[in-house]
Amino acid sequence: FPVTIDDNHQLNNLTVILDYNRLQGMGNIDQISSLEPLRQKLEGFRYKVSEIDGHDFDQIRQAFAKDSSDNHPNFVIANTTKGKGLSFMEGKTIWHYKIPKGEQTMAACMELGVDTKDAANAVNDLLDAALGKPNAQ
Repeated sequence: FPVTIDDNHQLNNLTVILDYNRLQGMGNIDQISSLEPLRQKLEGFRYKVSEIDGHDFDQIRQAFAKDSSDNHPNFVIANTTKGKGLSFMEGKTIWHYKIPKGEQTMAACMELGVDTKDAANAVNDLLDAALGKPNAQ
């Protein structure tokens, strides 16, 4: 993400949001390459920094609605949990790059209250679009 920004650019209408789940491909970022103290680092680059619950849609909307009265952009640290709401996925590093298949996909739909037929149709539509297949409607 961009860090150094010159005040002359007057980017007070810019909001950067970081999905901060504290995981990376092979483990916890504190064990591999810590970003802390993240807030202080960003403030050192003159961002107006705020932290929110990245799972709370009202907080996300409010973060984007903020305007900075000076020439500094906003930087929102959205604290999240990888796989939030899925018993087999929540907080587990492997899901940073693994794709749920078969029964896992159905279990995820059930836990999130998503109709499995709607989910299957949406996945098929995405696959068809990715493969360049014409819409069969």
